[in-house]
Amino acid sequence: MLIHLTTDPKVLGILAWTSLAITVLGFAVAIWQIMTTKRAANAARDAALGLEQLVRSRELLAKLGDAHNHLYAAANHIVSGRRETVSLCLELSKASIIEAIQLSRGVGGDWTELRLLVGRLRDLEGRLAG
Repeated sequence: MLIHLTTDPKVLGILAWTSLAITVLGFAVAIWQIMTTKRAANAARDAALGLEQLVRSRELLAKLGDAHNHLYAAANHIVSGRRETVSLCLELSKASIIEAIQLSRGVGGDWTELRLLVGRLRDLEGRLAG
């Protein structure tokens, strides 16, 4: 019987068509799984990029908050006449704004005025020193 199954053209034809159908079905399932995996990977990448932008925007806001606090401290020390402390506060504020400028590259929005603010702080430091 085994010889009959391995030599009969009808049986071999049925086996060939059956194996072809199984191969095509397996190939289709593999392609579907690859496409599903690609969509999931793209969704994960987009989520990671969105999270990165959210983290950068929060860090940017924290740096701007630090700059504000240093400027507020400088204003308080101007009244008391402590120029060295005011100068230090202005320098710290400027450093925070420069860090914010670096962080703003990954965050949407127009942050060009931060550079103007750094220039104004430099001018203020010059006036304070002179």
